[in-house]
Amino acid sequence: MQIEVAVDGALKIDGVSTEPEELTQQFLEKLVEDSLQSQVTYDIQGDMPIAEFFRTLDKGTREGSQLRKLKDEADRLEREAISKGQQLVDDVLAES
Repeated sequence: MQIEVAVDGALKIDGVSTEPEELTQQFLEKLVEDSLQSQVTYDIQGDMPIAEFFRTLDKGTREGSQLRKLKDEADRLEREAISKGQQLVDDVLAES
């Protein structure tokens, strides 16, 4: 996904002009998730409020950011829990 904000505040998402009021909660959640996975590129120009919003989102989801570290830790814990659960199932089945 590509996010572009021009100096005048004009917003484009994947090359398509978009009004800020078109940004739904569902879109923004996906944007954050994709950004945390380095699947979004940002080209932010100027200092309009919309530019600051996307600049903050970019900085807050980059590699090394606190949010990225928390997500990575949550993903690691989830993988460990799945692995331990699978091991428990395997152990129970082996005893049967």
